[in-house]
Amino acid sequence: MFLWILLSASLAVPLAGQPRPQPARPGAPLGRDEIEVEAVTQAKEGPWFRLRGRARLETTEVLLRADEVDYNEDTGQAEGRGNAYLHRLASGEELWAERVEYNLRQETGKFYNVRGSVPAPAAVEVRPGVLTTTNPYYFEGRWAERLKDRYILHDGFLTNCRLPKPWWVLRGPKFDLIPNQRALAYRSTFWVRKVPLFYTPYFYKSLKRLPRRSGLLTPNLGNSSRRGKMLGAGYYWAINRSYDAMYRGQYFTQRGFAHHLDVRGKPRAGSDFNAILYGVNDRGLKLESGERIKQGGVMMSFDGTAELGGGFQARADVNYLSSLTFRQAFTESFNEAVGSEVHSVGFVGRHWSTYGLDIVFQRLENFQSLQPDDTIVIRKLPQVEFSSRDRQLWSRGLPVWVSFQSSAGLVRRKQPLFQTRQYLERADLEPRVMTALRWKEFHLIPSFSLRETHWGESRAEDRILG
Repeated sequence: MFLWILLSASLAVPLAGQPRPQPARPGAPLGRDEIEVEAVTQAKEGPWFRLRGRARLETTEVLLRADEVDYNEDTGQAEGRGNAYLHRLASGEELWAERVEYNLRQETGKFYNVRGSVPAPAAVEVRPGVLTTTNPYYFEGRWAERLKDRYILHDGFLTNCRLPKPWWVLRGPKFDLIPNQRALAYRSTFWVRKVPLFYTPYFYKSLKRLPRRSGLLTPNLGNSSRRGKMLGAGYYWAINRSYDAMYRGQYFTQRGFAHHLDVRGKPRAGSDFNAILYGVNDRGLKLESGERIKQGGVMMSFDGTAELGGGFQARADVNYLSSLTFRQAFTESFNEAVGSEVHSVGFVGRHWSTYGLDIVFQRLENFQSLQPDDTIVIRKLPQVEFSSRDRQLWSRGLPVWVSFQSSAGLVRRKQPLFQTRQYLERADLEPRVMTALRWKEFHLIPSFSLRETHWGESRAEDRILG
């Protein structure tokens, strides 16, 4: 049985004199003449709302969250302090800051110790044969201010590489950004990794979406103590507006050729995929004795989604690794080098009301050592999962909610010196009952659940029981 206490409150505050656009999401305020606030505790002092603890303030245009929020319903001025987060729902801009001062009516504000992201321009209209992806721009600064349609960033940087380790950044004392249009940098320096390349008193960077074009990639040179000197080149192929591909080849003087192929596409609206293949034809690591230990291999990954109609959706995340030795020898990531598991999962599912139905195909391979075939493989092929979120059955007096989780499928485990049969059945059922006891502002929510699991086979000491 689980017990916990929850304190919360919410209400709608009128924001007069504004039009009524469509809600930003289900359950959001109905129009700009309304604003929804929520917090652990609330207090009202004249026109001011004092929100304390997990405070949230939302309109159809803006979502503001912070540890503490003060809001003036007469002026529309809001101030968030502590882990502040502001999201402009229509344009997709997101900002995190220690403190936020924002006027909901004038759409102006200031952000202190700020970081944020601005989406790239929206793709063209979604239809079959159109690729719709975005590449957001990230920025950080000592402080920033929003003036209608633009942001002024002070003492910070701009990049469109993923944080926290962007490949390039543009650093400067002042930036003038108009989302989806352009960025102006004053007295800025362009850095690649940790190396400053050039300084410019004025720099213009377009944030508009540019058409993709086929062409050669920039060649790269390098040197490695493990692989020798390296020379790389590649080609990007914009097949059409739905598909593209990139190939990059690298030659290591001590090891041989490495190949990287990346293919992605969007066959139709609601469907997309990305497939990556990386392999090395390794001549082998040369030892002091003159012998060579070959460590070559292949890594493959595939990620895709598809809307199947009727509310059903399919998703797959498939990964393959030929050997742990290959990963440790040729990966460029420390996390990959120390990781010994390879996960693959695919499912077809549909969710409606409080119910969810998923058909899952899953495979986990855990490499126990660098020796060949020293792995543990667990497979679900397939497994059907049917569940329900909390559903209220009784509301008078003491309320009652009921939920459950259930699954049934075929599994298999294979490892050195042991394996189950090819298809081992397994079933699991867990119903749960929950209620709520309320006294003033205190909520006590007890729950009770039972779980039963059936295995078609079990192992006791050295015996297999069917």
